[in-house]
Order: sequence, then structure tokens, then C-alpha cells
Amino acid sequence: MTTWIKLAPATQDDVSGMYITWTQYTSDKITIKIDDGTDTFPWKLDKISNDGHEFLPNVSSWQNIKIKAYNGCARADDYSPSVSHDTYPNGWYNE
Repeated sequence: MTTWIKLAPATQDDVSGMYITWTQYTSDKITIKIDDGTDTFPWKLDKISNDGHEFLPNVSSWQNIKIKAYNGCARADDYSPSVSHDTYPNGWYNE
């Protein structure tokens, strides 16, 4: 799973959050999970485009996200490592 993720603090309509940009090179769809501080990742954007950008309202720079690609053979636990803006301010990339 080759993935690039960039998180940046942003404000939209007076609501602060994180702006996420991503590209997943080997799949058509991905799921992005968002942690609430309990390491349970209760929020998600499910089976969205393999590249794009999204404003995540009320998400802070310390909150982790992880991505799972769907390419027909992904297992339930095939998520990227947890990343946040605080831990990867310049973005995260794997091969």
C-alpha cells in the first residue's frame, strides 16, 4: 500500500480543524479513520476516492488518523500506521 498523507491546521466557517490531503496509489477507494483520543478511531470517512482533500472539523493536530486501501484483497486490519499533524508535520509517505 503506497500512501501519502498531509495534515494541516485550518479554519473553515469559524470552525477549527484539520485539512487532510491524501493519495493512495494502488487502490480505487480508501477509508480514513479518526481517533478521538482513546485509540478507538470511532469516526471515519468510508470508501472514498483514493486521492483528494477534506476538511475535518473539530479535529486537533494531536489526533491520529489512519488509512485503509481497498483493492480487492485488503484485510480488515490493513490500515496505515497512525499519523497526526503533531507527529508528521511535513506529511507521511510509505512504499
